[in-house]
Amino acid sequence: NGCEIPDVCILDNTCGATVLLPTPEIDECSDDVTLTAQINIGGVWLNGFGPYLNVAPGTYDVRYVANDQCNNQTACETTVTVLDCKKPTPYCKNGIVVELMVPVNTGDEAMVEVWATDLDDNSFDNCPGALKFSFSANTDDIGITFTCDDLGQNEVELWVTDAAGNQD
Repeated sequence: NGCEIPDVCILDNTCGATVLLPTPEIDECSDDVTLTAQINIGGVWLNGFGPYLNVAPGTYDVRYVANDQCNNQTACETTVTVLDCKKPTPYCKNGIVVELMVPVNTGDEAMVEVWATDLDDNSFDNCPGALKFSFSANTDDIGITFTCDDLGQNEVELWVTDAAGNQD
């Protein structure tokens, strides 16, 4: 439609982007064209190209209107999407010691279950939302069972995934 706007990524420790609406190309033979822009943030239409500060992740409606000196008018409606592109900051406990236990009244072999959340040491993200903890990029890989076959040191990875799906 000629007025598409590329996504805006949040890459710093805030959860807001600076949005500056680009000027779309205009195909007009007259040199005297007035171009206006509006963006709908929080249900309020704001006039101008920006910059708009601290815009939260989401998709926002944008309207461009071009008027020439002959009073012809053309409008173009589009959206701009602000994305949380910053990975969460993982902190993990190191050197965890766990003890194998025999399940009561089962006669089964000694074992212990360790959950990815057990290794979290106050990981955080720039945007609100629950963090997911896993032992791999697969967010369903949340637990490991250790048995007598695993005695000694076992190296594991703690993966942190934020609400936007960013991982580290």
